[in-house]
Amino acid sequence: MATLGYLPLSVDTARYVYALHFPGVRADLAGFSIGDARISKLTWAECHLLEKTQFMNDLQDVYVYGREPLFIVFCTFFESEIDSGFIKYQAHRMAKLLIRGLRLIKGGELWEPAEFMTYERNGVVNTRDPGVFGRLPFSLGEVVRLTSVDVQVLESTYQALDFFDRFRNDAEIDRASVLVAASFSPAHTILAHRLLPLIAAIEILAQQYAGLLARAPWMTEELHETAVRLRERRNHLAHGGAEASFDLVETTRELARVLLREAIAWRLEDFERKHVTGKSLVERCLSAEAADPSRLGALSSKYETLTVLPDAPS
Repeated sequence: MATLGYLPLSVDTARYVYALHFPGVRADLAGFSIGDARISKLTWAECHLLEKTQFMNDLQDVYVYGREPLFIVFCTFFESEIDSGFIKYQAHRMAKLLIRGLRLIKGGELWEPAEFMTYERNGVVNTRDPGVFGRLPFSLGEVVRLTSVDVQVLESTYQALDFFDRFRNDAEIDRASVLVAASFSPAHTILAHRLLPLIAAIEILAQQYAGLLARAPWMTEELHETAVRLRERRNHLAHGGAEASFDLVETTRELARVLLREAIAWRLEDFERKHVTGKSLVERCLSAEAADPSRLGALSSKYETLTVLPDAPS
């Protein structure tokens, strides 16, 4: 992982480029790599090369005032990857892994990169797909800022999730993950519509024992109230109630985040156990270790298969 300096992307010379927005994400680093992805700002020339539209004229103030967004960029010179569509498939898979990992370590409205404008440059031919929400990231403010430590935690969390997807299978975790992801969609203009899938995810993971989370020593007053009143709020919303707030959505997300993170960690550690949900999961979540955003990333120090080994000395 490159954490210092800035490595140019050679967007103008690469045989094939595929780029997605990283909506609302800013970093203290000019650029960094996770897996095959390069997460970086694009220079004015690079962005202009991918856009090639009149819209670029409207972006001048974005660059003048240093508000240019981060992009997730993939490049290749291998014809087989281009012709087979592998690089594009891999780009979407890795971008989804990145945002899943970021949502497990950071709060805020972190949106799915593939739902916004994507850029494909094959030779000299540009193709742009507006997705659902187009160029919104250019005008979206900072939602989360990553420090160099955050980037390291994100990378190790990404590795754990990649390992989980490839070598584990857990239907309950998968269903809860889909519901948590659904709570982030910009299409949900009614906050209650963000809250319901979160509560459903918590009930899949904690079952009827979510209230026991209130015993955790890491609980804040807001988290404590959310845990205690979870079922009451679920019943209220299910019967037509629409009262919700951004703070309530975020505290509910934090409960779901801790449960989901710990369930994945448990399944990585124990692939034979029938269920990693229910009261036993809640009891594991009472520890300070479970509340640590680096919980999944810390597994790389315990299991060599989750660690990116350094290059062998020459």
